[in-house]
Amino acid sequence: MKEKMSKDFFWGGSVSAHQTEGANTKEYGKGKSVYDKFGEKVGFPEWSINAGTDAYHRYEEDFDLLKEMGMNSYRFSIAWSRIFPNGDGQVNEEGVRFYHHFIDALIERGIEPMICAYHFDLPYALHEKFGGWTSRKTVEAFIQYTQFLIDEYGEKVHWWIPMNEQNGCKLASAVLGGHSKSDSNFNQNIEQINYHLNLAAAGMIKYSHVKYPNNQIGVMINYCPIYPETAHPSDILTAQLQDEDANFNTLDVMINGTYPTRNQIAWNKKEITPEIVSGDRECMLNINPDFIGISYYSSQMTNRTFENYRFSDALLDSIIGKPSPFPKNSFLHRTEWDWTIDPVGLRGGLNKLFSRYNLPIFIMENGVGVIEYLNENGTIEDSYRVDFFKTHISEMRKAIFEDGVNCIGYQTWAPIDILSSRGEMKKRYGFIYVDRDDHSVGTMNRIKKESFYWYKDLIDSKGVLADE
Repeated sequence: MKEKMSKDFFWGGSVSAHQTEGANTKEYGKGKSVYDKFGEKVGFPEWSINAGTDAYHRYEEDFDLLKEMGMNSYRFSIAWSRIFPNGDGQVNEEGVRFYHHFIDALIERGIEPMICAYHFDLPYALHEKFGGWTSRKTVEAFIQYTQFLIDEYGEKVHWWIPMNEQNGCKLASAVLGGHSKSDSNFNQNIEQINYHLNLAAAGMIKYSHVKYPNNQIGVMINYCPIYPETAHPSDILTAQLQDEDANFNTLDVMINGTYPTRNQIAWNKKEITPEIVSGDRECMLNINPDFIGISYYSSQMTNRTFENYRFSDALLDSIIGKPSPFPKNSFLHRTEWDWTIDPVGLRGGLNKLFSRYNLPIFIMENGVGVIEYLNENGTIEDSYRVDFFKTHISEMRKAIFEDGVNCIGYQTWAPIDILSSRGEMKKRYGFIYVDRDDHSVGTMNRIKKESFYWYKDLIDSKGVLADE
């Protein structure tokens, strides 16, 4: 008999505020974020004009669909500038009420709300006043903001993460904050931003543990396996070092409380040591996150010619739209956005993370983005999406039932179609189609895809794959 997932296992979906909510105009009291300003600069649709997918007004309709699918968890981010329009100081009470209603609507439907405090959308006022995450003033503002969130919602919301993909936050924050690789102090700024992000996340985790010790708060990263191109020892070593850089640096700091020696040597060698204030080291000790959250989309391959090229450099290139310079893995298929499809990499990653840190692991994002159009029957027959999830969930099941990994949940990225991180609607991830495109809002009607019914059956069966 095939093993069923525990009744406590979380099946659900994840989204961000700035890609879904809309309602950015003055009447809602929300301040501008760096995402709004970055969008204006590079020319992708401004969130306020296109209203995301109008989740601000349609969340109850959306949650009814999630309940119909059987989802029992939903991870969403709070828009920092909807609570504090200027990043700190005065509170926008309308924003506070909105999230109370939003959370209550999830709970009423038996869906566990899970809050991500920061999904790259720093209030623009903090960028103007302090220079964003290069300043400790922004750390102080984040502490004020997250303590407010925990005080306000902590009795209702029992699962939290400080930041989305914390290992990638430094790069997203740098780009959105206007920093460029051509800047003479770029590497110094990156390290200072990363240091401040880690310090801020540690402060939030510790406060949550004191205020609500029974709540669960973890640290989340983007996990991307790095493979050597050949069995040449130098290729293997290069892959190992880049794997550390990509996947473990942030977790080593947040779980072990100290920066890896390799980081400190690199700081000294390149003269980019961040400013460390007295008392910081004590702040980073005994953080004790309750779980590790991951997003997982693809893997990467490298070789010895990239010995001095950090994986974070490639990630930065991808953020600004440059193609990856790394060699392509001929054993794997790729998406329309040139991302590898590598379900086995998920199993390998779950094993690596669990054996290294011995903490529960929560898959908080997994999915495939595809260009899709309604067919003549007014729906989408997305068997390719079903195949993607079948293979990834199969590998997750092997990690749990054959390898003994304590994996506590599986959430898909954007269960309902949303704007991409670059403001595009054409890259669709959802089980539910939203009637809008890159250029016009449309009716915003929600339409179930073929995969909607497959995922519903999967949850009903407690994760048993019929053809496994």
